Amino acid sequence: MSETEAIDDAVRSIAGWCDAICVRHPELDVVGALQSIVDISIINCGNGSDEHPAQALADLFAMHRLRGSIDGVRVAIVGDLDGMRCAHSLVSLPGLRVGDLLVVGRCGAYTSSRSTTFNERPRPAEVLVDGGRATVLRRAETIDDLFARDG
Repeated sequence: MSETEAIDDAVRSIAGWCDAICVRHPELDVVGALQSIVDISIINCGNGSDEHPAQALADLFAMHRLRGSIDGVRVAIVGDLDGMRCAHSLVSLPGLRVGDLLVVGRCGAYTSSRSTTFNERPRPAEVLVDGGRATVLRRAETIDDLFARDG
């Protein structure tokens, strides 16, 4: 695709030749905007720093291949959740129940409990999802909160 062709024009052209278009784009809202202009499925293969649902589906497929089913599977998501687009997608999957996911952000030597603020970033919010309802257990820290913890 040349730089002079707008993505919406390209998608309109391609839509006549297929049943779905897989889109990976750095802008967060492109997938929804493209879906509104064509009558075929637009599959989000990663949008900016927000989601990576195609990878989440690939992860579920891998779990299915290893276990034979994903019914009752419990998943731990461990790491830097701020930049883990696949984790953003996994926690949004429909049908999740309490206990299906264990999310552990920032573990090891770089957690707030094991380090100084010299190598720390503000902590993310802690949220409990139950029956499709999210409850904030601890709000996300701000830079001011980070400096206040610096002793």
